[in-house]
Amino acid sequence: MAGWYQKFIPKYADVCEPLYRLKKKGAKFNWSTVAQDSFDKIKRALTEAPVLQLSNFTEQFNLFTDASGVGIGAVLSQNHRPTAFASRTLNKAERNCSVTEGERLAVIWALNKFKTYFGSLPVKVIKDHAALTKLTNGKNLSSRMIRWTLKLS
Repeated sequence: MAGWYQKFIPKYADVCEPLYRLKKKGAKFNWSTVAQDSFDKIKRALTEAPVLQLSNFTEQFNLFTDASGVGIGAVLSQNHRPTAFASRTLNKAERNCSVTEGERLAVIWALNKFKTYFGSLPVKVIKDHAALTKLTNGKNLSSRMIRWTLKLS
């Protein structure tokens, strides 16, 4: 049930990561205190009042994205109020990405995830990772980063 509500819970994938590990094929099921804490956080989030506002499809959207070692997430907002949350865990290959690559992946994934919200409306991507602002001037970019930069342009 919680999976359907993930769009209402900030950083859902990060919070649920210990529970995802329990579900992996071949994983030994061990209900630890970390798993219990994760479960309790999700229960609390499901019982708190949602703070989302309805989208106004005539105004600009702001997209905040972030990446961690285990997941990526995004908040779509208007007028400093969230309209949607999204997150997911990183697969094994994505966990080997550099910090900059992870941050870029978060932006690309979030733009694709929320494209039905903003369509042709302007979207302002707001990042806390300074290296992303210099990627268009960057030297020695990997082929992956070049593809992602082209995708965003």
